[in-house]
Amino acid sequence: MRSLYRAGDPASGIFGVVFGRLDVHLPHWGGERSLVHVLGPGWWIGDMAAISGEPRRLDVSMQGDTRLMRLSRAEIGRICDRFPEMQRCLLAMMAANMRTLIEVVESLGFSDPTSRVGACLFRLDRTGPGWQGRIPITQGELAAMARLSRRRTNAALNTLETSGSLRLGYGEIEIRDRRGLRALIEDADPCRQA
Repeated sequence: MRSLYRAGDPASGIFGVVFGRLDVHLPHWGGERSLVHVLGPGWWIGDMAAISGEPRRLDVSMQGDTRLMRLSRAEIGRICDRFPEMQRCLLAMMAANMRTLIEVVESLGFSDPTSRVGACLFRLDRTGPGWQGRIPITQGELAAMARLSRRRTNAALNTLETSGSLRLGYGEIEIRDRRGLRALIEDADPCRQA
């Protein structure tokens, strides 16, 4: 695993995942570096620092043979000058990453482990469109993201597999029924039960 950037690094641009996987860590969550999300092909990251010029807030590392596209801050400025509609694309990128951040926090609000694990998987599937539903993640990594024990995570995964929402593989989880997974999450959301 190679570091792409670390919290505190200067802003240098944005990165798009061509293939492979990026691991996103909060550097000081609970006093230790902690995996909170993974990103896959078709997703971009680094927009907040690239636009604001402020230092990076996250640690991001690359798995294996990950390939990225990079646009420097200067290239982003030139593209925006020439094609003003690029600013809308940057806003959409920031909104998508903000939505992901909110979903990370929301998923931790589920007290039911199956709902929490389901919310994490639903989020991972959305931020790796190039994976086509086959998320390259171990059960231990998922447990870290869900902030649950391995035992509780494995029990939740077995429940989800039995329901037909997913299939467990070696180092991979395949989403088989997105609607069923989404329904499970929405049914557990107290805001939707009013």
